[in-house]
Amino acid sequence: MEFDEILRGHGQRVPIKEALFDVRAEQLNEMGENQGYLIRAIDMTEHYNRLDQAEMSAHVDALTGLWDREQFKISMLDELYQNGAGTMFMMDVDNFKEVNDHYGHDIGDKVLRTLGTAIRETCQNEHLCGRLGGDEFCLFLKGITEEAEIQKYAKKVAALYKEKIALLPDHVKSSMSIGAVVVDIGKHNTARV
Repeated sequence: MEFDEILRGHGQRVPIKEALFDVRAEQLNEMGENQGYLIRAIDMTEHYNRLDQAEMSAHVDALTGLWDREQFKISMLDELYQNGAGTMFMMDVDNFKEVNDHYGHDIGDKVLRTLGTAIRETCQNEHLCGRLGGDEFCLFLKGITEEAEIQKYAKKVAALYKEKIALLPDHVKSSMSIGAVVVDIGKHNTARV
């Protein structure tokens, strides 16, 4: 007998190949004779999905939704070792302490989320982005080393930030700084910056 799908308790049909099972077999004996097997299959898909989500959220900055410092570093190094080159942007909010002092921490958090959103929208899941801590952010452009492309991305982040900051309450005045460095590992696995 072959099954193509399972029916979960809440009525959802799921293809077998998309589910994860814990399967256990128990031999049924009656007076020393094998009467067959009892096979129990427990759908563990949701359990493993929750574990994956928990592991992911452990590496995500709670305020901005970007990778945290450690995950960004791991992902960037992995990308460099696989593909050899890219450009790393370092960004921060200018005079962030004064923004926090003048407008308060709630607005300061909104400013940080705004920069995080501008960076994420620039990445569009093609590149790596993270928050290192405080008001420091990173963006790693995979495989991009040409100056014109680098400038295009820098201008896009800055424009998105400026556009989104203008939407915040209290007429928040805030700007950001961006620095970029091209990283090329080359043939000898040594970084050339």
